[in-house]
Amino acid sequence: MPPKPGVDFPTRDDVIEYLSAYEPRYQLRSNAPSRLAVNAIDGGLEVVTDRGPRRSKMVVSATGTWSHPLIPEYPGRTQFAGLQTHSAQYRSPEVSTG
Repeated sequence: MPPKPGVDFPTRDDVIEYLSAYEPRYQLRSNAPSRLAVNAIDGGLEVVTDRGPRRSKMVVSATGTWSHPLIPEYPGRTQFAGLQTHSAQYRSPEVSTG
């Protein structure tokens, strides 16, 4: 999201505008909004949605805000060896793909 001079955090409308254009811009397939479960399987993750299961290498769970980031507690969180970060700390995709 491009920074705005003199603004520490984007406004609600800035976020909605940015996210509305995000999926088409990067040709992403999203399940949002959706009730789901995520299960570890060989070679990745199984994301179970109200539209059926899908396989994935990573999952984004959107919680909290930039000024109040939240990574929720869940069973097995301390054993998870992957990256867990909030979008407020996101700086580049290399961290997730490296």
